[in-house]
Amino acid sequence: MQRYFAKEKNKDNFILYESDLHHIKNVMRYNSGDKIEVVSNKKIYICEITSINPLNLKIVSESDVDNEMTTNLVIG
Repeated sequence: MQRYFAKEKNKDNFILYESDLHHIKNVMRYNSGDKIEVVSNKKIYICEITSINPLNLKIVSESDVDNEMTTNLVIG
């Protein structure tokens, strides 16, 4: 599943970058019903594409992003 980063999120709507829109529509050739991951405000959203032109997404699930390392790393 492809991951994209949102410019901003308004309620349940995401605003993606133009380059990502191009990639979704023309490179990956996604259609309605396909799923993508969208990252916004330290959360990952699994979204289903409901419309490709214009791009509309429906949030299926969400989870928090945890980037903390669980082990100590010593460089020396």
